[in-house]
This record gives sequence, structure tokens and C-alpha cells, in this order.
Amino acid sequence: MVAVAMGEQRDRISRALVARLRENAEAPGMGMNPDYTHEIPYPPGLVERSQRVGKGIYDTLGIDRADKESRFRFMERNYEFFGAPVALFFFCHRGLAHFGTLDLGLFMEAAMLSAKSRGLGTCAQGYLGNYPDIIKSEFEVPEEYALVCGMSLGYPSEHPINSWEAERLPMDELLAQPMESDQN
Repeated sequence: MVAVAMGEQRDRISRALVARLRENAEAPGMGMNPDYTHEIPYPPGLVERSQRVGKGIYDTLGIDRADKESRFRFMERNYEFFGAPVALFFFCHRGLAHFGTLDLGLFMEAAMLSAKSRGLGTCAQGYLGNYPDIIKSEFEVPEEYALVCGMSLGYPSEHPINSWEAERLPMDELLAQPMESDQN
């Protein structure tokens, strides 16, 4: 299930999300009650990659690690949909568990590729799943559907963040190698 917010509804949702974030600024994570957790306990090896991604984003934006005010402002931009005129919110039936989120990810990728083929830009945002009560107050969503994440949709700007690319693993690290056989 997808909910689409534009115009005044998009702006109303944005204001409510930013207000909730500001209410909880002193205690990050407080006030959040996501249907799906976005807290991932990264194992060793992957946590370092995640940290490099975060550093790359903040370096591209010119935000120092110690600059809490600028980092917070960037968090707010998530809830402003980075200026995009359309906000999409993606829901999954609770009974489908991880299989449903897998299908949802494929659906989102198809939507992102379709948008790109039409000259539009997208930004998938797990962050938009943090306050489902705000989103569900704007749409008729059956109880058995959980908010997973959101996506901003609009025309890409020349902002430096749009040229940043995360490190990609080399293909040989992604491919499983065949087992060596003792047979000749």
C-alpha cells in the first residue's frame, strides 16, 4: 500500500514531523514508535561501512561531526522531504513479515527506476517511518498495515548531495565462489 502526499497535505505532514523531531531533540529516539524498527545492529565489518557512508554524506554537505546544530538541521530536511513536492509512504501487511518488506523493496526500486526514466529524482527514506501515527492520521490505512518507510519525489536539483555516491564493493566481493572439489 502506498500513500501519496502533495500540496497542503504534504506540508501539514512535514510540519508535524519536524515539530515531533524538535520536541524530542534533547532525547533522540524518544517519541518514536515505528511500526518497523530502523535501528540495525550492524555487525563488525559492516558498521565501519555504515560510518563511512555517514561521513561521506556529512563531508559532502560540509557539516563537521561536532556541529550538532547543522547535523540536526539535516535531520529536519528528511521531514521536509528535501524540498521535493511529493512524499510517498510505503506500508506492508503485518502478516507478511520480512517477505512483505522484500516485495516492498522491489516495488520501491521499480518506482524509483520509473521515476528516473521520466527525469524525476527520488530519495528512499527509512527515516520517514519513525512516526507512523502522524502519517496514519492523514490517510485511511487498515490496522493490519504497518508503515515501513517513505520516499521523496521531485525534480533533481544541483545540490552537491545529488552528486555524492556511496562506496560500492567490488563485484568479486559480492559473488560467492564455488567450493573447491577434491574430485578430479
